[in-house]
Amino acid sequence: MVPAEKAEEFKHIYEAKKNRVRDNVMAIIRSAEMNDLTDPGLGLIKRKILETTNKALGKPMLEGVMFAEFTFLEQ
Repeated sequence: MVPAEKAEEFKHIYEAKKNRVRDNVMAIIRSAEMNDLTDPGLGLIKRKILETTNKALGKPMLEGVMFAEFTFLEQ
């Protein structure tokens, strides 16, 4: 979630750093504990993504993280 007044700036910064952001998100998900992945709100994962993404962008652009869909399958 990005405030409307930062949307254009975010688009430009994100485009330049999207690979780093994607890699960070994947690393967070892969290293998450079972309890974190089964938490209905995914609170810890969202906080970690928020922190690392804002760091990767170089400034606090994101205010929050949302998942449109999340499925966890234990194998």
